[in-house]
Amino acid sequence: MKRIRVLFSRHEFHILVFCLSLVLFSWPLVSSSDFDRINAMFVYLFVCWTVVVFLQFLISRVLISR
Repeated sequence: MKRIRVLFSRHEFHILVFCLSLVLFSWPLVSSSDFDRINAMFVYLFVCWTVVVFLQFLISRVLISR
């Protein structure tokens, strides 16, 4: 648990999460002109958004508890 707290409190990890979110929501991955894939794209965006928000939540909890 201590290692996770140290990882989440590092500035480099914050930059990594930011870059990961940029890649996940970038134009080539999000663009879709096929209407049959709308449901799959919705699931993809929702899951990516949930992961990014959860990581930000964990980072904030670690930084508050310091």
